[in-house]
Amino acid sequence: MDAAAAMGRPRVVELRQMSDEALLAALAGAPLLPPDLSVDDLCHLLARDGLEAAARATGWTPAQLQRAVLALAFAARRVAAVERKRAPVIASGEDLYELVTPHLRGFRQERVVAVFCDRGKRVLSTEVVAYGDEGRCPFPAARIVTRALELDARYVAVAHNHPSGDPSPSREDLEVTRSLRDVLRSEGVILLDHVIVTERDFTSLRLEGHLD
Repeated sequence: MDAAAAMGRPRVVELRQMSDEALLAALAGAPLLPPDLSVDDLCHLLARDGLEAAARATGWTPAQLQRAVLALAFAARRVAAVERKRAPVIASGEDLYELVTPHLRGFRQERVVAVFCDRGKRVLSTEVVAYGDEGRCPFPAARIVTRALELDARYVAVAHNHPSGDPSPSREDLEVTRSLRDVLRSEGVILLDHVIVTERDFTSLRLEGHLD
């Protein structure tokens, strides 16, 4: 008897008590997995060797494995959706400052951080994209744009530190920011802000009117 038939119409409490292996078998309408094969093992097997190898290891039919793949894909999508909802939202320069501070404070060399956000301004990824010296750091605009497209980001924010303690933007800071804004805009991506961080303060170029 397969897992689905044995399960019948379980109550929610019963579903919570089921192992991952039993639940996946029920969703696939298949027998229980062999005792030495976990759901993680099955995922690796499917990704590495495909359906035929998985069929030999499990005894499941291609149709049952296809249902299992759909169930696993649905579960992964729901987990990703929950994680996105938990992700911070960049709605202001202060939000950006709080997010990037751990990456920028306490360093004697300049570094550039890029924050990539979805259409709801929720953070997809926060990445240190360049390292420099005490007075200058190369600004990797091409890398930032490429990464934004890879992540399908709709918004990007950037930040860098001034070890000197002066959060005022230099002429070069303003030029590279406006250049990045224009290149991102050509790709349908909006530059939310560029903040300059020191040990005690920060400057938002958007709040200062440099991104209007």
